[in-house]
Amino acid sequence: MPEDGDDSNNEDGSFEVREDDPDYVHAEDLFEIDRDAADAAHAAGKLPPAFQEDPLIRRAYVQSFIAGAFHGATHAMVEHMLKSERSNLASLSSRLDYAFPGLENMAVTLRTVERRLGVDPDEYITYYFLCPVCWVRHPSCELYDLARSACTEPGCTGILYETKTLTGGKRRRKPTKPFATSSLERNIQRILLRPGKVEELNAWRQGVEDEAGVKAPVGQEDWRGAHDPDFRLCDIYDGWGWNAIQAGLQRRRGGVWGIEDIDVSEVGQRFVALPLGLVIMINIDWFRGLKRGKYSVGAIYATICNNPRTKRFLREETILCAVIPGPEEPSLEQMNSILEPFVTEACRMYHGVDMRVPAEPGPIPTHLHVNIIAADLPGSRKSTGLRAHTSKLFMCAVCNKPFHSLVDHRCYDATTFKYREDGRYLKYAFRARQADQATREEIAERRGVRWSVLNLLPDWFPARDGPVDFMHAAYLGEAKHVVQGILVAGGMFAKRSASDKPLEKLQHFFDNVWWPGSAGRVPSSVLITGGGGKADEWRNTCSVLAVALYEAWQVDGEVPDEDAPPLNPKEKAGINQKRIENLVNERRHANAAHNGETTAEYSEYIDQTRMDRNYCHHYDAVLEWLVSLRIYGSQSISIREAQRAEDCHSRACQAWARMCCHLTPYFHLVMHIVMWIYRLGPVYGWWAYPYERFNGFLSKLRHNGHAGELEATMMRSWVKIHLIHDLIVNLENLGPHRTAEDEASIADLRRCLQGTGRGGERGTLLTMLAAMSAQHDEAQVRFPNENRKIDLKRESLYALVFTYLRRDWQDEVALIPDTSARDVPGSAFVGQRVSSFSHVVVHGQRYGASTAHRGKSHQYAYVSGRQAVRINYILQVSHRAASGKELVANIAIVQPFIASDRAEMMPWASRATDLGIGTWKGKRLGAATVVNLSCLSGQFALASVEHRSKLLWITMSLDHTTQEPDQVDSLAHEGDNFL
Repeated sequence: MPEDGDDSNNEDGSFEVREDDPDYVHAEDLFEIDRDAADAAHAAGKLPPAFQEDPLIRRAYVQSFIAGAFHGATHAMVEHMLKSERSNLASLSSRLDYAFPGLENMAVTLRTVERRLGVDPDEYITYYFLCPVCWVRHPSCELYDLARSACTEPGCTGILYETKTLTGGKRRRKPTKPFATSSLERNIQRILLRPGKVEELNAWRQGVEDEAGVKAPVGQEDWRGAHDPDFRLCDIYDGWGWNAIQAGLQRRRGGVWGIEDIDVSEVGQRFVALPLGLVIMINIDWFRGLKRGKYSVGAIYATICNNPRTKRFLREETILCAVIPGPEEPSLEQMNSILEPFVTEACRMYHGVDMRVPAEPGPIPTHLHVNIIAADLPGSRKSTGLRAHTSKLFMCAVCNKPFHSLVDHRCYDATTFKYREDGRYLKYAFRARQADQATREEIAERRGVRWSVLNLLPDWFPARDGPVDFMHAAYLGEAKHVVQGILVAGGMFAKRSASDKPLEKLQHFFDNVWWPGSAGRVPSSVLITGGGGKADEWRNTCSVLAVALYEAWQVDGEVPDEDAPPLNPKEKAGINQKRIENLVNERRHANAAHNGETTAEYSEYIDQTRMDRNYCHHYDAVLEWLVSLRIYGSQSISIREAQRAEDCHSRACQAWARMCCHLTPYFHLVMHIVMWIYRLGPVYGWWAYPYERFNGFLSKLRHNGHAGELEATMMRSWVKIHLIHDLIVNLENLGPHRTAEDEASIADLRRCLQGTGRGGERGTLLTMLAAMSAQHDEAQVRFPNENRKIDLKRESLYALVFTYLRRDWQDEVALIPDTSARDVPGSAFVGQRVSSFSHVVVHGQRYGASTAHRGKSHQYAYVSGRQAVRINYILQVSHRAASGKELVANIAIVQPFIASDRAEMMPWASRATDLGIGTWKGKRLGAATVVNLSCLSGQFALASVEHRSKLLWITMSLDHTTQEPDQVDSLAHEGDNFL
C-alpha cells in the first residue's frame, strides 16, 4: 500500500522489503500459489466464510488483516496476534460457559484470514511468464514442464527462466519476465455480486426508449442531436454511439474491404437494450515504476461506462487487467502477446456469458463490448496498430492531412478534410497479420497500419475507436506549446526596455494570482521556463492566460498593435528561434511541393518569411483558442456549443498558421474532437485524467524495485483494494445481523482506504467527482464537525441576520427583535450561540470564511451566477418557533465585488462571458449582506491588474460545468444592499 512521505532507502526510490512482508512475493513463488484452496462456498458466489463465523472472530480477522496490509505486520506477527486472540476467546468461552461458533477452526495465518474474508488477491490474479526478447507468453503451468530455459520460438535468443538452488539442494525456477493479469470476466462477476450494483449499472435508463428489450440500433442520422442544435450532451449515454452499438456481430472475411462484421442471427439487436449489456473503455499507458532511473511500467485498465459518472472513475470501480512489465516499453508485436488474454475474454463476453447477480434465482446472460481506448496519442496509436503521429503521411488517422500540412491554414479548415476509411485500415491490418517482415513494413509505410490483436474485437475500428484524448491534446499538448513553443520561444516576451520586461511581468502575475486552496497554484517557473507541468496546472493556466498576457504586454491599458522586439541572434533564445523558423520553412517547402505550388518566387518568399510577432495578432488568436478549450472542456455541451468551439479553434489555428508559427499535430487532431463528442458525449465521460491518477497511485506503492516482482506487487495491491471495498459492502449489507464489531471493522477499513491516496489531494478528477456526486446527494450543504459559537450582537451581525431571517421565515414565524416590549406580538430572536464554521462544502465545492484561519484559502466565491463575493462568515442559525418547530437557516455573510465601468475597455471584453472573466473595482467591496449557502455557485482565481493607473480586480472562473452564463443573475432579493 502507498506510504505517506518518501522514506525509500534506495537510490531508485525502492524499499528494502522483508522476506515475510505480506504484500511481497518472490518472483519464483508467484508460480507456486495454490489457487485451488479457495473456499467452495465463496467460489459459488456466496458470502465469504468469515460471515458464517462469530462476529468477534470476524473482528479479529479484520484487525489482523489491517495490521498486515496497512501497518507492516509480518506473517509471523499476524500469526501471533491471531493465536493470542484465539486463546483470549477460549478463556472467555470457559468463563462465560459459552461456546463461540467456529472457534476450534479459527484461522491463525494471514493467508487463511484473507481467504476467509474474501480479500486474497491471488484468487483473481493469473501469472504468465514472457520471453524477455520476443515476449511470447507462457502460462504458469509450463514453467516446470519446459525442458530448457531457452525460448521456444525459432531463432529467439531469450532466456525464459533461471534456476536457483535453495538450502537443502531444492532447485527452483525463477521466470525472467513475470507478467501479472487479472481476469476481466472474474472481475465483472465480482462487481456484479455487489448489492445494488446491477440497478446502478441500469440507472442510465431514463425512459421507455432506454428500457431493455428487442430493439434495433439507432444510427447517427436518427439521433436527436442530428436534428436539434440545442440538444445537450451530459454523458456518454447522450452521444449517438451509445445506442448505435449492435449485438450479435461476428468479424469475418468478406465485404468491400475484405473484413466485415456480420449479424449472424439477423436479429438487429441494440447492444445496450440487452438486459445486461456492459460497455467498457480501456486505457493503456506507461509510467515510471521507480522514482529514479529509467524503468517504465505499463497498465491496462477497463472502465464500465454503464456506471454513473459519479462512480465510473473511482478506483474500486476500475479493473486493472494487466501490469505490463518493464523496464522498456514493448513494441506493437510484443503488445499483441500482452493483449491477447484480454481480447480473448472480451470476445467471449461480447457474445454473452452467464453470471450470477443478487436476488436472481439463477445466472443471467451478461454481454460486454469494448467501445474505445482512452489513452494518450503514443499509447493509442501503438495499441491500435496505427502509425505514430509523427508519420509523414499518416499524422492524422481520421483524414488525409500529412505532417507537413501543419504549416498550412487549410490543415485547420474542416471543409477541406478528406476522411479516411476505417475499413481500409482493417483490410491491411489483417493482411499484415500473416505477412513476412518486409511486407509488414511496406504495409505500415504505404497504408499506415500494423496488425493489432484489438482488431479481433467485434465492431472495432482503429481510428474511430481510438479517439484523441482531450486532456493530453488540449492541456499537455496545445496549452504547453502555445505558452512555451509559440509565445516564449517566439520571443513574444522579449525585453522592451530596462524597465519594461514582459517575461518578468508574466512571472509576477502567476506568482501573485489568488487561487482557491482546492485548485492549487500554477508555478510560473515550470510553465514559462520550459518545464513539463501537470495537466491540471496547464488547465488552470488556460483559465487565466488572457489576463496574464494583457498584464505582460499592455501599454497604457491596451495590447499594442506592434511587433515584439527582435531577439539577439547570438543568444540562446535567438538561436532557438532561428532553428524553429528554419524548421517551419522546411515544412512549408515540403507542403508547397506536395500541393504542386512550388515556384521560384514562392520558394524565395518562404525563405524570407519569419513568424509574425505582433502582440495584437497573437492575443486575438489566443482568445479564440481559449474559448474553444473552455467550451470543449465543459461537463455538458450542446451541439451548437460544440460547433462554436470547433469554429473558434479553427480560426485560432488558421491564424497561427498564417502567422508562420510552429504548430504540432495536436492542433490538427483537436479539429476532430467534435466528431467524438457527438459520438461519446462530453470529454469528461471518456478522458484520461482518471488513468493518470491511477498510474500515480501504482507508482507510489512500496516495493523492492526488482523487475517482475514490483509489477506483481502493484497488481496485488490494486486487487486487494477492490476486495477490501467488497468486504466493506458485504459488512454494510448484513442488515439486522450487523453487530457493533462489524461497525468497528467498517470504520477501520474505510480509514485504511482513505489513507491510500485520497486525503488532502487536489485535481480536476476529484473536483469533478465531488461536484457530480453532490448533484445526486440530498445533503447539498455539508458542514465540518468543528464549529464555534458566536454572539451575533458582539460580531455586529444581529441586524443583518435578523432582517434576512424575518423575511425568509415570514411564513413560519413572526420574528421580532429581542429588545421588543413584552406586549409586542411575535417570537423574539436572540442570536446567541450561533454556530460559525470555518468552511463548508456546497454542491461538492469547498468555500471558506475570511474570518477563520482554515477558511481563508476559500474565502472568495461566486453567488447565484457570476457575482463575485468575499465570504466573511458561514453560519447555521437555529430558532424555535412558538409552535415548537425548529427553524434552521444555513447562511453566509458576504460582501459583493463592485463592477467596474472599465470592463468594456479590457481587451478580452468581447470574450469575457465565454471565458468567465469579470472586471471589478480593485480592493473595493460592497456592503455586507446575507445569502443562503445554496446560492454559492462556483470558484474563481483572483488577480489585481492596473488599467491606466486604476487598480482593478479580475476574477477568472474555474467552473467547467457548462458554458458560462450570459449574464450575472441579480440577487437583489437576497439582501437590500447586495448590488
